[in-house]
Amino acid sequence: MGSLGSSDNYDPHPLSVCDSVSDWVQLNESTTQFGLQVQVLSHRWSNRQRLKQFIYETKCANEGEACRGIDTDNYRSECVTKKIYIDAFVRDEHGEEMWTKIEVNGSCNCKLYRKQQVGGRTSIFDILRGN
Repeated sequence: MGSLGSSDNYDPHPLSVCDSVSDWVQLNESTTQFGLQVQVLSHRWSNRQRLKQFIYETKCANEGEACRGIDTDNYRSECVTKKIYIDAFVRDEHGEEMWTKIEVNGSCNCKLYRKQQVGGRTSIFDILRGN
């Protein structure tokens, strides 16, 4: 039996459990870290120069699909996009322009759900979850 470092039965090119896509985008609106809706400004002025504002986002290529390599006998899985907060130049509901943290798509993660035990057995996981 080969070890993880050996070449037999081991593909040296790792696969992600969920495929993601990343791109520079211009957002119209978002939510601040305080839960307020704001307009994300497409540009701002600095030293008499108009600077465009782009946001780098990463999200799931196939949102909701099952993750690769998961034990399907015991788990159900899905690829989900996680949010992060970044600094952006925005306009609030009162027309004030400012820098603040806004919510954007930040990564693609695998969400696992433990399947119910056959025969009515309760696992510690189910007890902690309140089931």
